[in-house]
Amino acid sequence: MRGVSLNIGWAAGLLFLAGLVFPVTAGQVYFAGTGHWYEAVLVPAGITWNDARTNATLRGGYLCTVTNAAENTFVASLVDISYYSDVSINNDILGPWLGGLRHANESNWQWITGEPFTYFNWYGNQPDGYGGSEQRLQYYAAANVGTTWGDHPGDPIAGYSLPRGYIVEYDHPAITATPTNGLTVISWPAEATGWTLETSPVVGGGAVWTPVATNLYQTNAAGFFLPTTNRTGNAFFRLRL
Repeated sequence: MRGVSLNIGWAAGLLFLAGLVFPVTAGQVYFAGTGHWYEAVLVPAGITWNDARTNATLRGGYLCTVTNAAENTFVASLVDISYYSDVSINNDILGPWLGGLRHANESNWQWITGEPFTYFNWYGNQPDGYGGSEQRLQYYAAANVGTTWGDHPGDPIAGYSLPRGYIVEYDHPAITATPTNGLTVISWPAEATGWTLETSPVVGGGAVWTPVATNLYQTNAAGFFLPTTNRTGNAFFRLRL
C-alpha cells in the first residue's frame, strides 16, 4: 500500500501541492511588533551568507532585517549556541546570518530589502572589516551568545568555521502542509486571522484565485487547518489580506 505524501514547495510565498514526494516542515514564529513571522534555520555543517540568502528566498522569505531594539531582542531569542560557529583562532564564535550587507568601497550598511539601516546594535569594536572589503551581518558577541552584531565577509576565512544557521523573515503568514491519516492538512497560525485562504491550479498571469469556503476550516489551539484528500493535478494556496 502506498503511503500518503505530497509535493510541497514555496514559490513567491505560495504553498504548492502536486503529485507525490515529500512534506515541508516549518518553524515560523509570529512577532506582533512587526506583524511578521520569523524562522531560525539550523545548518550543522555551516553556511555562507550568500547560500543563506538564497535558501531564505527559496523558503518564501528573506534574510531577517532588524529595524528596532524590540525586534532584535525577539529575533536573537530564537537561536542558541548551536547556531554559532566553533571557537575560532581568536577565541570568538560567529552567530547566525542576518540580512545586512556593506559592499566594498562603500561606508554605508544596507538591508537586502532596501529598508533604511537606521537601527544597529554593534558589539564593542564592530564593525571592523576583518577578512575582506565585502562585509555581511551576523549576530556576534565575542565568545558569547547575545543580541549584538558583527561583520564578516560572508565566505570562509582562515581560522574560522562558518556560522551554523541563519534567520528568515516572512511578511506573509506561514502555510505548511502535513500528510496524516490519508489526508493532507494545510495549516496556518492563529495570528493569521483576517486573511483569506485562496487556491488556484496555476500561478502567474493566468491564475484565478478562488476563496476556500470558511466552513471547511477547523481550529485547534495552535491555529487553523484545512484537511484535504489526495488529489491529482496541481494546487497552489495563498493567504491574502
